[in-house]
Amino acid sequence: MDPGAALSRATWETAVAHHTGAGEVACKLLRKRNINSRDMQLLVEECELGLRLRHPNVLLMIGLTSDRAMNHGILTELLDLSLAELIERRSAPAASTWDFPFASISLDISRGMDYLHEHGVLHRDLKPGNVLLKRPQMTAKVADFGSSRDVLPGGPAGLTEATAMTMTMAGTPLYMAPEVMRQDRYGKPADVWSFGGVLVHIATGQPPLSHLLAALTPVALMHGVAEGDCSPTTGIDELATWPDEIRHLAEACCSPRQHLRPTFAQIAGALAEVSARRRSSQGPCARLGSRQSTVGSDLSRSEQVDVAPPSYAETGSSAEGSARPSGRLSEMVGKFVGNLFSSRV
Repeated sequence: MDPGAALSRATWETAVAHHTGAGEVACKLLRKRNINSRDMQLLVEECELGLRLRHPNVLLMIGLTSDRAMNHGILTELLDLSLAELIERRSAPAASTWDFPFASISLDISRGMDYLHEHGVLHRDLKPGNVLLKRPQMTAKVADFGSSRDVLPGGPAGLTEATAMTMTMAGTPLYMAPEVMRQDRYGKPADVWSFGGVLVHIATGQPPLSHLLAALTPVALMHGVAEGDCSPTTGIDELATWPDEIRHLAEACCSPRQHLRPTFAQIAGALAEVSARRRSSQGPCARLGSRQSTVGSDLSRSEQVDVAPPSYAETGSSAEGSARPSGRLSEMVGKFVGNLFSSRV
């Protein structure tokens, strides 16, 4: 599918619970007054993509539904809340919340994203609002494939060539990798950057980069990210509450150089090792890791990485886009920076 033409958020009604003979499912409804043939094509393509994906940490797509009035919707399994809602409801970031539930949630996300990447899918809009949770164990599932695309074959590390601004600017600005802002070649490492932003959001209780807006204009902030001068982990030492291992991991995910970022297989291995280490240090009553893994078995030891701090230069993505933004950056930033404040979750 053409990710640049992905349906806008304004096109969708709020997802609602739908009762079926087999129980409740979620239905994301398309507003009839906005639909055209292109919208319908994208709806079908999003559904087709979702139906190919089956993993415990990826939202289960059930199908596409329509009624006689030509109202359309995507049916998925019904979960309880989003990660964004959980973060918002938390009174304040605390170290203990990494014991449960946020370390296990982060591990689930990394496993779901590893599955997507292994099956040639870029998410392109990973953020807390697109991670759904199931009580009571707070199992996390990656959701919302409206911005996702299949990785074009043949390119190193699954990189895609930007052909239009609407294509490369898909995603939410505060979670957007610098190579995407620059309209450089990008691929799987762009999702890893976004995951680093998710870790920062959990640790600080606010969207990544938002703390820098007190000192920088949105345009200057986007320039700083695109040029590699700032990242979601810049200047958050006094704001973030997280173990050192998680901090090191977030910093690696948010490296301005794509080839220095870990893969999601490495991230999952690192988080599994962090969980085991913290569980061991806290004794048998520690809550971290108390629920069973959402995957049949942990990654092998060879896939795990050190976290104090690790280096991913040898085993991460081997491809990298331009190191500096092009001369079109000012124009590009000006066109999408207005979305900065309306897309913060």
